[in-house]
Amino acid sequence: MFARVITPPTSITLRVLGMTSFALMSLWGQAAHAGVATIDFDRNDIHHGSVIANQYQDDYGVTIQANNYARHHNLAVAYDTRPDNPLNAGKPNWAYDRDLEGPSWGNSNLSQFGIDASQHQTGNALVIQENNWGCSDGICDYPDDEGHYYGGTLSFSFNDFSISDFGFDLVDIQCDEIFHSSVTFANAMESITYNFASFAYSPVHNAVFGDNSLNRILLSSIGIDADKVIFRIAGSGAIDNIRFTTDSSPATAVPEPATLGLSLLALGLFGLRQKKVGARYGR
Repeated sequence: MFARVITPPTSITLRVLGMTSFALMSLWGQAAHAGVATIDFDRNDIHHGSVIANQYQDDYGVTIQANNYARHHNLAVAYDTRPDNPLNAGKPNWAYDRDLEGPSWGNSNLSQFGIDASQHQTGNALVIQENNWGCSDGICDYPDDEGHYYGGTLSFSFNDFSISDFGFDLVDIQCDEIFHSSVTFANAMESITYNFASFAYSPVHNAVFGDNSLNRILLSSIGIDADKVIFRIAGSGAIDNIRFTTDSSPATAVPEPATLGLSLLALGLFGLRQKKVGARYGR
């Protein structure tokens, strides 16, 4: 598999490449877009402590899996981010994480989206569960994010279609974690990885990380058609509001004949232009 890694200061360059990739993918017509979907973990059947796996299989063909590098259990769990969550009443302080709760949030880039972070409620977010106490019934008794610096991964598999754009919220990602945390988009042939630090050093995303932070990242083009997304979180933190454009075509879709003809014509014109430029400079 061919892999690419995006780290600062190359984020601007990759954004340009991403827009080019998006234009080419549109030209080849591999995506018959049906709409924009959001997975916010706030469905009526998802509660504080719910183990998340197949809840979005029927809706979007999406399955979710956690891999905890520090423990022997691998649980993706919903965490209710309401401040002073009554569901945590009576629990010891080490059994939950107040940095995952807001408003008011700490550092944030939400203002560039017209959102007041001091008032914004994000509901349930998804964490790599630290303990497995009482989780056997599908709802963990002590929801909490993995705090060990080993952290782990949260993976989203798109079983019915591929994606070319993606958005998400990052909750309580620490400044010392961003160089070891990332999001990877993959298919059977290639992958591309965006380091979280590239979002902090980007004039587009302007992410500001730290304790109790909340940042929104929107990638209009991820650079490839992907059917798997893997968040690597090196320590505490959560993700929320997963956004993507649904696509009725499978990841292995072949361009329709009419579209293919247009694509070949475009590539032919591009080749002709390159030949003229080469002739001008004696090549």
